[in-house]
Amino acid sequence: FVAIDRATRYVYLELHDNKRMDTATAFLQNALAQYPFKVVKIMETER
Repeated sequence: FVAIDRATRYVYLELHDNKRMDTATAFLQNALAQYPFKVVKIMETER
């Protein structure tokens, strides 16, 4: 899973061996906790 701030190119990355909803939810919670600024919009893509 990867989160990228388009303006600053700040990247948060976690490697997992599955794409389950609970894993994605935990990733998003972790990413939001680590970002040094307020997140106001989330864009997603499924690959």
